[in-house]
Amino acid sequence: MDEQIREEYKLLYESGLFSRRSLFASFISPQTLRSPQGWSEKMSISREFSRDSIEVRRTLDEVEKRLQQTGQVLRSDAKFFLLINFMQMVAMPLRFTQRVETRELRDLLRNDIGFLVDRAIEVGGPRAKKDISAHAVIDALSRYWPNLKLSRFRLWED
Repeated sequence: MDEQIREEYKLLYESGLFSRRSLFASFISPQTLRSPQGWSEKMSISREFSRDSIEVRRTLDEVEKRLQQTGQVLRSDAKFFLLINFMQMVAMPLRFTQRVETRELRDLLRNDIGFLVDRAIEVGGPRAKKDISAHAVIDALSRYWPNLKLSRFRLWED
């Protein structure tokens, strides 16, 4: 991977993306400002979603440390890919539709992230034994989708 691109992914991962302030700003609309109930609901969702983001980041950082102990690297592109996709494509829809309780959602995020990274090592070939890329994670996601706990919510099925 190009070193400049690797550094950009690292900066994106470490940015304030999904902070409470940035989330709240993205949830505000003119209708929200006119409705006290809408305002309160958006505040609550942005607060919980921000905490979900903290949990996903904590999980990714723990997985990264575990891998480093064995000489493996979870590349910055893989970390950013997992952060973006688990937040935007899993946590956000489940949070907005209220299909899962907070504790269950966070357990699901932790378990499935760890599971996917471990499977990415398996499917990524010899290179993934040292360097786990977003590509290896995508391959693992495609191959092991039915084994993920989040698959029961039928987020992406036909």
